[in-house]
Amino acid sequence: MLCNILVSDYKVTVETGDEEDAGTDGKVYITLIGETGVSRKILLDHEGKSEFQRGQTDTFYIAITDDGPVYEIGVNLDSTAESHSTTGDIGLVPEIQVELDSTAGSQSPNWFLKGVSVEDLKRKLDRSFLWNEWLTPTADQKTISVEIPFFSLTTDYEVRVVTGDEEEAGTHGKVYITIYGEKGHSSKILLDHEGEPEFQRGQTDTFYITTGDIGLVPEIQVELDSTAGSQSPNWFLKGVSLEDLTGKIDRTFPWNQWLTPTADQKTISVEIPLFSPTTGKQ
Repeated sequence: MLCNILVSDYKVTVETGDEEDAGTDGKVYITLIGETGVSRKILLDHEGKSEFQRGQTDTFYIAITDDGPVYEIGVNLDSTAESHSTTGDIGLVPEIQVELDSTAGSQSPNWFLKGVSVEDLKRKLDRSFLWNEWLTPTADQKTISVEIPFFSLTTDYEVRVVTGDEEEAGTHGKVYITIYGEKGHSSKILLDHEGEPEFQRGQTDTFYITTGDIGLVPEIQVELDSTAGSQSPNWFLKGVSLEDLTGKIDRTFPWNQWLTPTADQKTISVEIPLFSPTTGKQ
């Protein structure tokens, strides 16, 4: 008898730290481990490219059969193992396992894993698994593994974006925000009110977003994307206010400058540090 198999597509993002010698030349595999089953080990590989280097973010797309959202993943850094396909219903997942294997004599056996995120593209669910530590095999133990729990706490934010009152200060480009906290960072979030014009001259736009519990926020990143052929590609960003609705903390990130894409670079991003009321400086 033939059966229909539901396929869930996942975007897997692996972030290596920026510490000295943080990268590794070993192979990295991922296993999705759920309450009702476990996928087989999947090789994360871009043929001909170097992955998992210092300060690098590597993105992969995989598919497995599944009838529930993903809460747990397993990552294997293995210089000898072979890749396998995925099968079966894995259900919900509460943690990740990361394994580093340097048995193949890797020249860069250690790895500073900053974290892994798994986005269920079908259900629009994005899960973060933060580590921010070294995986360090030894001469006696060349394979090392760690378990990392899913970052289940969330924080609600009110984001207020102020466009300047200068002539032609508004933009029709797409605007994204990434929130950087002491425990981690959010994904890149599109700021959009469907059917309403945002970021016009002298306007304040308010958005409500939810992220993982990333701690206190010392910095944000704002990105302006004019690749769609915007008639008003430039933007005078006065500043952004970020209110943590969970912890009742309001923070201000002033900019007071133009974001000006060019013909060669139609996407521009800026990092904006927190304004300090004590010194009056960013």
